[in-house]
Amino acid sequence: VDEKPDKFLIQSVQLRPEYQALVEETRAEESGNQVSDVLQKMWQETTKNQLNSTKLQCTFNFPEPDETTAAINHAQARGSATATAAELEDIHKLRKKYNELVNFTVQLTSERDRLRTSYKETTKELQAMRQRENISGDDGKYQGSGGSTMATVSGGFPLWQVMLVAVFSFLLARIIGSDLL
Repeated sequence: VDEKPDKFLIQSVQLRPEYQALVEETRAEESGNQVSDVLQKMWQETTKNQLNSTKLQCTFNFPEPDETTAAINHAQARGSATATAAELEDIHKLRKKYNELVNFTVQLTSERDRLRTSYKETTKELQAMRQRENISGDDGKYQGSGGSTMATVSGGFPLWQVMLVAVFSFLLARIIGSDLL
């Protein structure tokens, strides 16, 4: 007996009429991806108050060795099965590996869906930033109002102006310093 029960949260929501019509239309067109898109949109618009949630606790009970032996003996006595304890153990191991693969697949699918959602959100944010900052997608340079491609700090001075002031200040300080000596 597995000591840690598995817990499952089952959530459901009633299919709203407007979405039911969309689902029926897309099913008539035999477009499975569009049906899932419609349902995904419905789930995104669902509030917590509309959800029905149920928690299930399940425990998988492995057959006891004595039960297995009794089952083998009973089956062999009837002549309907010739499975040995080793064969049943192999079946048990295969079933366990299969369940692990199913769980891994579910995790990968969940991760894929999460990454797709994250990708879509990031793409939207990037597009919004490009529109706000007037950044060209081709060369990544700032396109100011004058059409100059020189990089500027937001709200600051262009680099060439800063350098010009620095050189001018240096020369002025040298001239004034030499006059004082």
